[in-house]
Amino acid sequence: MLLLLLTSEWLEVLCGTA
Repeated sequence: MLLLLLTSEWLEVLCGTA
């Protein structure tokens, strides 16, 4: 499930910038 990995990374990026 590559999509899940990508989503997790995006969430981390969003949380980091938020």
